[in-house]
Amino acid sequence: MLALLRKFMILCGGYVLIFFITPNLYAQEGGGGGSTDSYWRLGFLGLTTPRYDTPHPFTQMSGSAAFDIPPFSVNISLDYRGRLEGQKEETIEQKFVHEMPPSTIEYAFPTDTLINYVSLMYTHVTTYEDDGTVGGLTTVPRSERPIVQMKTYYDLFVAAIHPLFNPNESDIDISVGTGFAKIQGIYRGGFRGSAANHFRSSTQLQRFQAAPVPIRFVAIDTNGETFGFRFSMHFITKTVIIQKDENIFYGNPQAPGAAEEVYFTGLLMSATITAKF
Repeated sequence: MLALLRKFMILCGGYVLIFFITPNLYAQEGGGGGSTDSYWRLGFLGLTTPRYDTPHPFTQMSGSAAFDIPPFSVNISLDYRGRLEGQKEETIEQKFVHEMPPSTIEYAFPTDTLINYVSLMYTHVTTYEDDGTVGGLTTVPRSERPIVQMKTYYDLFVAAIHPLFNPNESDIDISVGTGFAKIQGIYRGGFRGSAANHFRSSTQLQRFQAAPVPIRFVAIDTNGETFGFRFSMHFITKTVIIQKDENIFYGNPQAPGAAEEVYFTGLLMSATITAKF
């Protein structure tokens, strides 16, 4: 079922590109009334859960079976976790991206075709996972697991179509699209010692950044007069998120199963409050 949904989204993504290069695609202006107006939509107070098709990145990084169970961790924008211990921002981009709360901005405009509306959107999501929340159902106690704390920052750029409903007239809207994601982050990793105060000296901080990766998108919106609710999924194509020189576990005799490269394939599921104007 998931594979079928992905194929459907690829087709819809191609549909988006076709209409972007078709000369008779344009935004209707004037005389159309409120139902054909362009609009902006903002998303905030987001709840995001990552789901992985590959083994969890912690499993790949450390080679530990303690992280074999997919995570059930979530990120709530109001629950700001701050920086990891020792984390310092080095560039203006890092300061901007890493301090930005989870949010979405979308611009949608009508067309003279059956797809009703086309929208362009940008979404920023921050997720936090650690060795206590990942693989929580395994029998390996946390005290015997490698230490991993990771913040991942997703910048998601999407072009979408609204083929079934007019979002300015209907209480329900469905959109599908395609785009690309920029994934970067920072993690602290290492090994536990016998004493509690061994934590600081046995870990180190490491940044990582992946090349832009294609994504697919689907969302269901419920619309009120101003505020609404969105459930969305960003499907992320398999990509390397941590290179060999970015994995502090690789080559360590305490982590013989550590992978040379760490991949991510899966999706981000989000529930978001929206405001349209």
